[in-house]
Amino acid sequence: MSALDSPSPTPSLLEVEGLSKSHAGIAAVRDVSFAVPSGGALGLVGESGSGKTTIARLVARLESPDSGRIVFDGTDWLALRGGSLRRKRRDLQLVFQDPQTSLNPRMRAGDQIGEPLRVQRIARGAAVAQTVVELLAEVGLDPSIARRFPSELSGGQRQRVAIARALATRPKLLICDEPVSALDASIAAQIVNLLLSLQHALGLAYLFISHDLAVVGRVAPRVAVLFAGRVVEEGPFERVAARPLHPYTAILVASVPSFEAGPRVLSTPPRGARSAAQGVAAPSPGCAFAARCPIVRPRCREEEPPLALVEADRRAACFYPGELSAGL
Repeated sequence: MSALDSPSPTPSLLEVEGLSKSHAGIAAVRDVSFAVPSGGALGLVGESGSGKTTIARLVARLESPDSGRIVFDGTDWLALRGGSLRRKRRDLQLVFQDPQTSLNPRMRAGDQIGEPLRVQRIARGAAVAQTVVELLAEVGLDPSIARRFPSELSGGQRQRVAIARALATRPKLLICDEPVSALDASIAAQIVNLLLSLQHALGLAYLFISHDLAVVGRVAPRVAVLFAGRVVEEGPFERVAARPLHPYTAILVASVPSFEAGPRVLSTPPRGARSAAQGVAAPSPGCAFAARCPIVRPRCREEEPPLALVEADRRAACFYPGELSAGL
């Protein structure tokens, strides 16, 4: 089943198919496909090194893929050049992990929020200043914040400024790359709630990237799980969390303390999970997860399982889907 053959009647705003990228001969992303519906959200979850940020950079065209196809808002996204690309960029914006590094320390917050308005020629002069005030209010900040430098703001305030800057061009899609991982738990919850309210008010679509399955579940009704640069499971979040099909997903679910997945709670990692969750295996002739999998069989070391439809609206790259979850 192709990511472009969406099971949902909602049309896709973003369609990614067969995306691959290598760095210095090492595969960072391998044959990744997914879709984000208009006004909806898809979560990408996986540990550090799984390829999440590379995918974000490829979709945002900060890097070019080695192969694959990206269709954004009905347009061949990879074919756009020059002025056409610049104009279309206003419809796709990013919110990065750490606002302390993504914001310019030498520019006042208001100037940074207003910069996309000037670059995209959306507003000039007094209209920029007025729009900045409106954007600050939209993210729950006082207009006085516009005069401050990032160093004068708290972590939560900086991330709200970064979100306001991303909203300045009124995008259709926000790529949120670990947007709350640099914040403490209470502030992170506030930012997640802000993103949800903005989605409802503005009809935004999110590609929400995180290592935290619980956070993804707050934002995205559908999730794709990444391991070693490849999607190993995809499906509706509630069903994936309640009964993971891939062993790696089962380990992610079990690693969340007291994480409620439907009718049951996985609070203790299954046998072998501790070693399985450490690091990302290099691609091999067999399954990339084989060296760390608690239920590995000889076939797993010899063949790479395809990402295949296992049940309605769910895909997994495993020869024995659901077996680890069934034994918990």
